[in-house]
Amino acid sequence: RRASSRDMTTDATDAVATDAPSDAPSDAPRASTGDDDARARTEDDATGAADFDDATRDRVRAQIEFYLGDSNLPRDAFLLDEVSRAVREGHEGGVPIALIASFSRMRDFLAAYGGKDEAKNVERVARALEGSDVVEACADGTRVRRESMLVNGGAPDLVTD
Repeated sequence: RRASSRDMTTDATDAVATDAPSDAPSDAPRASTGDDDARARTEDDATGAADFDDATRDRVRAQIEFYLGDSNLPRDAFLLDEVSRAVREGHEGGVPIALIASFSRMRDFLAAYGGKDEAKNVERVARALEGSDVVEACADGTRVRRESMLVNGGAPDLVTD
């Protein structure tokens, strides 16, 4: 059986966030928490329009590049099926960003921005993908696809029985 993206539990982008020890000076640096990320967003975010902070943007992009990258996609039956369906339906292999946002790791990243169901998060994710060499947001901004449908230099096996 192929592993699914939903089964994946580790990634290089994960970091454990902890507060500084209570005896640390008040000006001592401390690791970021979700609350810090929420406070770091601009006032424009109250309207739902602000982008992710830099760290969240980088994590979101890296995670989606992993999901759709050469090391994961050939082994991920669920995503292969979704890419195959998207090809058959004329979406050029573009998987809905809302679907990707529902994966556990992505839900963690999006929590400080209203979660996976926040409508603006699809737009934010699409903008976070700008500059990626691996994936791109489709023209309508609601789907993400690989830059190239070649996997490890060859055509992927899009048949997932």
